[in-house]
Amino acid sequence: QGEDSYQCDKCDRLTNATRTSHLVSLPNNLILTLSRFRYSMAEMRMNKRMDPVVIAPTLTIATTTYTLNAMIIHSGSSANGGHYYAYSQLPIATVDSQGEKLNTPVRHWYRFDDRSVRETDFESIRQSCQSEAL
Repeated sequence: QGEDSYQCDKCDRLTNATRTSHLVSLPNNLILTLSRFRYSMAEMRMNKRMDPVVIAPTLTIATTTYTLNAMIIHSGSSANGGHYYAYSQLPIATVDSQGEKLNTPVRHWYRFDDRSVRETDFESIRQSCQSEAL
């Protein structure tokens, strides 16, 4: 709507539209990007969307379930500045105390921020994504 309307080739004017994508087949690994910046014609500059982002540990499409493994975060309120950091889920154990292989490795979340790495948990990440200007 408004300045985000699409230019219609048939009627040669701006119109409301819905953009969709269809997957012909599902990939083994799914990479999603959220476009949080948009160009404002009124202000003649890039602006950052400030609404909260709701994340889930898994995403199911058709019969395939994807597990969230990593995120790159832009923190800050401007497209012209801010700070990037990352979260990643890493396996810390693939065998149990008797040396038996685990069906599902034990995984922990970590925050990678410039010169520091610290362990965190998914709930802290979720709350951060809903409150920070990502």
